[in-house]
Amino acid sequence: GHDSWARGIEFSQDGQIVVTSGCDDRLLFWNVADEAESPVPIRDIHAHEGWIRSIQLSPNGTFLASGGNDRIVKIWNMEDGKLLHEFTGHEKDIYHVMWHPTDGTLFSGDLAGQIRRWNIETGEVIAVYDGKDLHTYNSGQKTSYGGIRGMVLSPDNTTLYACGLHKATNPFGAVQEPLVLAFNLESKELVKKWAVDGLKAIAWRIQYHPQGFLFCVCGGGAGGYLTFIKPGED
Repeated sequence: GHDSWARGIEFSQDGQIVVTSGCDDRLLFWNVADEAESPVPIRDIHAHEGWIRSIQLSPNGTFLASGGNDRIVKIWNMEDGKLLHEFTGHEKDIYHVMWHPTDGTLFSGDLAGQIRRWNIETGEVIAVYDGKDLHTYNSGQKTSYGGIRGMVLSPDNTTLYACGLHKATNPFGAVQEPLVLAFNLESKELVKKWAVDGLKAIAWRIQYHPQGFLFCVCGGGAGGYLTFIKPGED
């Protein structure tokens, strides 16, 4: 159904609907029970002007958040696809959105490494985290490169982790290395960072394992890797 790359996929809480987002600016809602040979979207929304880089379903299953190259965060009603909220303020393209697991706030991270935490009821920005280490401007190629590629909270919701890349000496040649940052959620201070030295790749996603360690999905010119981090160690 998409006319370009599909970048995001989210299932409804009951597993009956799946939403896909694409670089064709569209959100498509699909009925999972449709025939596999010829599925037709039940809802087709021109959601953003430019790539939709990230979508995520809220923990209660009610809302879908989206963000992309038009630098707008949008909140959709999962049941009928209606637009409920638009939040502006990012100065660079939005690369990742993530819901807080319990309090209903939303995090959005952009190309410059800025992470904003939103109160979705009021549209207020209640916190800003500076992940500038995940951004590079290459003056020779005249391009910004990097961004917040993934985020996750610690199980106790006290630490915000963000991943991406640094040492981008040749963005168009995909020369970079993975980097993970850790922020204190309340003070907003950068408290630790981990570099995966020598690996020519990007940290695309980060998750927290129940046994107490972080793992990153890293990929690029070096191939595909899982990188494991013990948060209490350097």
